[in-house]
Parts: sequence; C-alpha cells; structure tokens
Amino acid sequence: MKMKFEFPEKYDYVEIMEDYFVEYESENYAIGLEKVPYDDQDVDFKKSIVSATKQIAKDMTFTKIENGAFLTNFEKAYYIITYEEDDDRSIVFIALIVDEKNKMTYEIDLYCYDGNKQNGINILNSLRFTH
Repeated sequence: MKMKFEFPEKYDYVEIMEDYFVEYESENYAIGLEKVPYDDQDVDFKKSIVSATKQIAKDMTFTKIENGAFLTNFEKAYYIITYEEDDDRSIVFIALIVDEKNKMTYEIDLYCYDGNKQNGINILNSLRFTH
C-alpha cells in the first residue's frame, strides 16, 4: 500500500497484510489503513461518502459518532470522530477515501490515546498517496 503521513512522534510499522492492510503504532497513536476494491466495499460510498463513513464506524460497533470533515488532499474523502466505549478520552477517527481512478477505497482508523483531537486531524490531513 503506497500512502504516507506525518506522525507527531516516532512510530513502529506493523505489517499485517502488506497488499491490503497495514498498521503503524506509537505510544499515543495507532493508524490502520485497509485497501478495499470498489466491488468488495460493504458500504454504499457512491451515494454519500459521509453516510458510508458513519456506517463503517457503526459496523466497528462505535456508537458515539460525531461529524468530521472532508479531507482536502483527496477528491473524495471524509472522516468522522468517535470514542472508545470504555474510555471517552481516547478519540478515534474513521476515514474513508475513494480513489475512483484506480477503483479502490481506503478505510482508515486512527486511535488517539492521548485525547489530542488536533493531532489526529493533522495526521489525517497529512495522508498522501505515493503511487
């Protein structure tokens, strides 16, 4: 998966399945990036990327879901904000990026264990394709 981002602290790369899912972790943050082909995507992102992103969060069993914003580095990308069930301080961002040119979607989950919402927004806004 060819994507880069800026983390506010040193992180470790954790390879799960390089072609489809990668994860990076640090003391205060963890980000997972999953590549899902159009035809394999469970949510209907073609009608509304906002609704699709919220559905992904619901499918991950998050219940406290707040509106987020569109990501400016991509033509079609949105994130929502939610919280871990047992820890309101830990902020979780769920993002969906649609790459129409390559018929691919990217689901991103970003955990901010330190509760720093602005750092989470900065990490998401730093995401870039490198292919």
